[in-house]
Amino acid sequence: MEEHMTYDERIAAIYLFDFQADTYTLIASNEPHFSFSYHEYGSLSAFYKQEFHLLEESLADVEALLAKQSFYALTSHGEFWKQALLRRIPESPRALVYFLNENAFTGEEFISPKQRFDFYFKALYRQAFAGSEYDLTKDSLKHFDFHDESYASYFQPLPQTYPASGIQYLRSFVETHVHFDQEGLISYFSPDYVYSLYHRGKYSSVYNFVIHVDDKPTLYVEVSSVFSLNQEGHMIVLSVFKDVTKRYEKEEERIRYLHLLKTLSQDYESVLLCEKDRKAEIYRLNSALEGHLVNGEDISQVFHTYASLEICQEDREAFLAYTDVDHILDHCALGESYRFRYRVHAQDSLEYHEVNIIKIGDEHDPLIVFGFTNVDADQRRKIETQDLLKEALNQAENANVAKGTFLSNMSHDMRTPMNAIVGFCEIAQSNLDDEGVLKYSLSRIMDASKSLLSIIDNALNVSRIESGRVHLHQKSAHLSVLLQTLKRELRPYLTKKKQVLQVKEHYFHDVLYMDQNKCKQVLWNILMNAIQYTPEGGHIFFGIDELTGTKYQYARFLFTIEDDGIGMSEEYLKNIYDPFSREENTTNSGVAGTGLGMTIAKNLIDMAGGHISITSHSHVGTKVIVELELKVMNDKPLAVSVPEKQQPIKSLKGRHILIVEDNALNAEITKTILESLDAKASVVGNGQLAVEALMQQPFDGVLMDIMMPVMDGLQATKAIRSFSDVPIIAMSANAFEEDKRRAFEAGVNDYVTKPFKTEYLLKVLGRWLGESNYDKIEPEVRE
Repeated sequence: MEEHMTYDERIAAIYLFDFQADTYTLIASNEPHFSFSYHEYGSLSAFYKQEFHLLEESLADVEALLAKQSFYALTSHGEFWKQALLRRIPESPRALVYFLNENAFTGEEFISPKQRFDFYFKALYRQAFAGSEYDLTKDSLKHFDFHDESYASYFQPLPQTYPASGIQYLRSFVETHVHFDQEGLISYFSPDYVYSLYHRGKYSSVYNFVIHVDDKPTLYVEVSSVFSLNQEGHMIVLSVFKDVTKRYEKEEERIRYLHLLKTLSQDYESVLLCEKDRKAEIYRLNSALEGHLVNGEDISQVFHTYASLEICQEDREAFLAYTDVDHILDHCALGESYRFRYRVHAQDSLEYHEVNIIKIGDEHDPLIVFGFTNVDADQRRKIETQDLLKEALNQAENANVAKGTFLSNMSHDMRTPMNAIVGFCEIAQSNLDDEGVLKYSLSRIMDASKSLLSIIDNALNVSRIESGRVHLHQKSAHLSVLLQTLKRELRPYLTKKKQVLQVKEHYFHDVLYMDQNKCKQVLWNILMNAIQYTPEGGHIFFGIDELTGTKYQYARFLFTIEDDGIGMSEEYLKNIYDPFSREENTTNSGVAGTGLGMTIAKNLIDMAGGHISITSHSHVGTKVIVELELKVMNDKPLAVSVPEKQQPIKSLKGRHILIVEDNALNAEITKTILESLDAKASVVGNGQLAVEALMQQPFDGVLMDIMMPVMDGLQATKAIRSFSDVPIIAMSANAFEEDKRRAFEAGVNDYVTKPFKTEYLLKVLGRWLGESNYDKIEPEVRE
């Protein structure tokens, strides 16, 4: 590259102006002023302001004029020059600028095209980190030199020797390092593109691309090329490569700033800008700040005036602290958003407003953005939400207290029957020869077991109701059967406490569309409360009345339960439906229970669209009325047909039954029962072993547990059904309807709930393994 160039002595200096990058580059100078007053490379805006301060046209005006014409003569002059001529570089945001000692020139006759070519390329080369010379005609890359070797790693692998094939190197480089618009860069150096420009009188071109190299920052590159024919007629392309990463980053940052300001202007009613000089710049202004702010004022003074006139006294100090420019400059991180909500006077009330503060730019030249908006509606919603959350928290804390009380009561109530079971077992063991003591002990053990089972069932029912897993299963049912069953099952409890139950039935329709089991559970819970909390010899009234329904083919049924027991206080009646609540604990009242009966009843009544009301007075008694509106299935009462009951099987002699049970104690109990009926019983510990056993030999029946390791009962049943129709009776502690439904869908023939009554198990065995095959067994009802 030539270091010295000859040119007309009438030229004081030659510069290259880059309008896009806002830079100037000194190419050559005959005038010491230009050599010593400026650096060879610097800010174009500062240079223009210094040398052309008398010029009417702004720098932007000059750039716009050069976009329309390739040559322009400035009308101003300087102390060391008489005339300035600008020549635009084709297809580029650049121009060559000649400062002349005379002002007689009207054209460019003083400089040859070859000199312009050399000047331009020399200026570009000074700004670049690398340069190359490429003979396009011969595809010969003559050299590729780096001024800054740190950039060479971005272009590896470079040719080992020169000249080299330019096309081959370019394609290899593009494939490995250029991820976007690869064909664009290849086309830029193609003969078709270069010759098309040259024949149109354009002797230079610029292209931008991005280089990605592993473990190195992304590099934005601008390649500038000039074209000329040498003496042999070959097209020579001289190119320089410039790092423009900062320019792109600044452009991206500028776009982010504009996007930020646009976003703020959409979300905020007023947007103010402030630099280190603390002078306020209005980007957008609403009426609230309009009277307090003028462009160029000290922003701290503006905020003090605004705070004293608009902001309520309690929030002024905090507002001024948050908006203090010194504090923001020293303590706020770049790009972070800081929000402060405060109250302003609005007629006869206060409104919530918000200021959002963002510091952008860089630490040396930061820009602070203030966004103001009215957030009164949003803040009041938040306050309301916080109040609701506090209320929910109080409810949760109360629920936790109630559950804690429940766990304490339940622990006591469960230990009470467990203590009876253990105690009477010890009494029985100590009196094996006394039949009377044995019978009495076993009777008390059975009573305690039923009490324990009731406690567990109630806790599970509440859990299922709260989780939304309980649903009504309505079908045609006889009200008379429901009432007969209740009276029969209540009789032992009434007899034990020598209580009198008066039943008054006044209804016309017997067949109703309802969930009979859940209706029974509601009435059972209320009646058992009446029995439990009424002293010995007390009286209980149970009335059933039918009233006209509010809908066609519906009737309203009132179930009234009234007792002369211990009653309840008015204060406790407010919480009677809360889960786990009891007015007095088991120890004080002497009545076992968990406080779940009325919770279950209330939830089931609500599910059925009914209503419950309670009146009670301490030491007087309690009256409960349940109202249910049920669909009538016929206009006249129907006769009740009671299905024939299955009798317990007496013998299983000759039957071979497979017991599938992972609990050794449960397996032992079941096996003992079967062997007492002369059956042969085999035991396996999981579903996989059951499938294998049935594949090896036939069995007359299978008693299948559900929850087991390796393979559970449902999976085992499905596998067995693929090759056998042997009767399978599920035996599980899962006592709910959906559990039974899943079991029947898997293929079981019947379902027995643990803990089971031996009589009921023998009835089920009688159906499937007895001599007779009955159509129906009265199901075991567990609430």
